[in-house]
Amino acid sequence: MDLGVRWKLHGDGHTPEPGAVVRPDERLSWPRTVGLGARHVVAMFGASFVPPVLMGLDPNLAIMMSGVATVIFLLATRGRVPSHLGCSLSFVGVAAVIRADGGSGAVVTGAVLVVGAVLYGMIGLLGAQIWINAEVDLRNPLNLVPAAAGVIIGVGNVTMEFTDTFELSGIALGTLVVITGYHTLRAFAPAHLKTQEPLLDEGTSSYDEESGTGEGTQRASS
Repeated sequence: MDLGVRWKLHGDGHTPEPGAVVRPDERLSWPRTVGLGARHVVAMFGASFVPPVLMGLDPNLAIMMSGVATVIFLLATRGRVPSHLGCSLSFVGVAAVIRADGGSGAVVTGAVLVVGAVLYGMIGLLGAQIWINAEVDLRNPLNLVPAAAGVIIGVGNVTMEFTDTFELSGIALGTLVVITGYHTLRAFAPAHLKTQEPLLDEGTSSYDEESGTGEGTQRASS
């Protein structure tokens, strides 16, 4: 079974040419790859270690599960999305409230599990639909900020009371925030953010095209 996590050498493996992109299925020479990986480990260690400490959880378990989750993610995406899954500081405030009310570590862990699986799962699925199917480039902050705010408001069922008899919540409020937020940001944004760019960068796009061609050839031959 091909898990799609093999890498081929990029160029001479030493210095990429100006403007070249090291694609997800490529790597530099092993010394450079190990060096860049070690740098990333040092950079991400604090972000993976500090959140569980602040929430009163076991940092050793958090770091181990971060590695397990990253391996599962790379296998599930067949190596096409190079990413590291770490810990989030988003739950520190919630954990502090639970601890203040006398909640145990098990309660904090359960709350994080539910929020991560349900809320973040729905946000991720909606974000993928917006990016891929609606072809909205979420790399552009003009698109990302209103879309993210709208999705969080809609999924979280946030309510805003305008008067004693009128309020908006959930999807209705999220839609209003997306529309007004986008046009407000666009009115004050610099010119280079208003131009439409390709949905994916050149390296990933060409990688996907080549992968699609290869898969199609395999299917035809089989």
